[in-house]
Amino acid sequence: METIFDKAKSMVFPRHVFVGREVLDEVPGLAGTLDLQGSGVVVTGPNTRKVAGERVLSLLEDAGYDVQIIEAHGSNRASVDKTLEEAQASGAHFVFGVGGGTVIDVAKLTARDLGGPLISVPTSAAHDGITSPRASVKDDGQAVSIEAVTP
Repeated sequence: METIFDKAKSMVFPRHVFVGREVLDEVPGLAGTLDLQGSGVVVTGPNTRKVAGERVLSLLEDAGYDVQIIEAHGSNRASVDKTLEEAQASGAHFVFGVGGGTVIDVAKLTARDLGGPLISVPTSAAHDGITSPRASVKDDGQAVSIEAVTP
């Protein structure tokens, strides 16, 4: 008989988790703790850009980081490819994913393909994507789960 433990999987959890009011103000300190080097990108969505993406960008710039913002539109293969292309063109070495599950998943795959770290800044905690090393995207109209990076 199969038990729940037969289906168990392991997960590497993030090193730092900040929750609460004014938590965005902690972003530059976290970046310093992680010793991020070179330039980076803030991957966000059209709505979350206004909610938190621009703020994260500004905080990082004020702390002396060379960062660009990239707006992801959906979690399909074309969006992932476009985001990666823009990140590579900017010379990015690290990625901040600022948004909901879709944006975080695009950011995870971008960081994986860049070979750099991902810092997840979720605007919704209603999904496991904020800590999961997998990304869900649509490929040829089918939802697929792809190994990415752990935020």
